[in-house]
Amino acid sequence: MNPNATPLNTLTFTVSTDNWHCSPVFELVVDGKPLSQWLDDGNDGIPYWLIRDEDLPDLPWMAGDALNACKLVTVCGCGEPGCGHSHCSVSIQDDTVVFEHFAGDAKKSDPPLRFTFAREQYEAVCRAIREQSASVAESGR
Repeated sequence: MNPNATPLNTLTFTVSTDNWHCSPVFELVVDGKPLSQWLDDGNDGIPYWLIRDEDLPDLPWMAGDALNACKLVTVCGCGEPGCGHSHCSVSIQDDTVVFEHFAGDAKKSDPPLRFTFAREQYEAVCRAIREQSASVAESGR
């Protein structure tokens, strides 16, 4: 391992129905701490109905390209991103994925937050979220 390499963050997620609509939301967790707490944004995770493919949902009015996208990372407890959300730039750089440039309801900005994950881990988390989301949608929740 390169001793000068930046240590990678760990990305996982939890599923909760403790929200206004009592439907599953996917809370991203970075290094054991919910992303909404890192951001101090007062939002919840991403509602299952916003998950459409094997990636985090694009910010609808700022959709980017596949390698440098603007993604929703938290959503208001009502489940409507237009009501409240936080988003960030998600860039894929070879074997890593970087979350940075947080905006929306994110209050924590000094120093700026930047998280770097193994690309394989990011893709596995997105795939697991998509699979669980599809299962909820199929069950008619």
